[in-house]
Amino acid sequence: MDSNRCSFRTSLKDSLINNLLFNERRQKESIKLFEISDIYSKDIEIKHQKKLGLIVSGRLGNNHNDFLKKLDYKYLKNLLITDSSEGVFKITEINRNSLKTKKKDKIYYVEVCLKDIPKSYFLNLCDNKKAINFVTYKPVSEYPSSTRDFSFSIEDLGKVNTVITLLERVSDEIIKDSFIFDFFKNDKTKIVKLGYRCIFQSKLKTLSDEEVNAKVQEILDPILKIEGVSIPGI
Repeated sequence: MDSNRCSFRTSLKDSLINNLLFNERRQKESIKLFEISDIYSKDIEIKHQKKLGLIVSGRLGNNHNDFLKKLDYKYLKNLLITDSSEGVFKITEINRNSLKTKKKDKIYYVEVCLKDIPKSYFLNLCDNKKAINFVTYKPVSEYPSSTRDFSFSIEDLGKVNTVITLLERVSDEIIKDSFIFDFFKNDKTKIVKLGYRCIFQSKLKTLSDEEVNAKVQEILDPILKIEGVSIPGI
């Protein structure tokens, strides 16, 4: 989730921490937030600065390549720091001990005045960085989510793409997210193990186990009908 809004604040850091905690309480596992704000401070006179704040925590991504990786110092360093921006972006870790949260994922934060970012940095971005597909805002449900994990065993390598295609087509108003989080091929047995997670959540109510199980069965039935595809234990 990303945020970009202009507002009048005295603490950009507190704002982003509060937004991060808000998303964590709503079962968000990968959080990337940024905000550009006008910050005012007063010593002898009122001072105005336009600042960029960026905060990250949680999983790097919901896919089998990034599922076990974390949004950390290294992630921000690779994202932000170039030869022309060395020393501009100072990455700090926010201690969770003072926050009202039971989460353990580390939080990393960057805050910088826009005027301190050299113009050459933006030129380098055009040449060296890939385009970022920013996530558009979606209303966050106040109701709890329910997660189901499945481990498919695929004996025929020729059926792997068929299974993946069916899983990628999974869509429903009560499915908040779904993704393949693990992929393993046993070179000896030629069997593929595929881990799949589906997260259910309604915007209108708390889902019952019966509703979730019915949707799970709807997802699994066409896949388990494929010869050589099974879920051990089911």
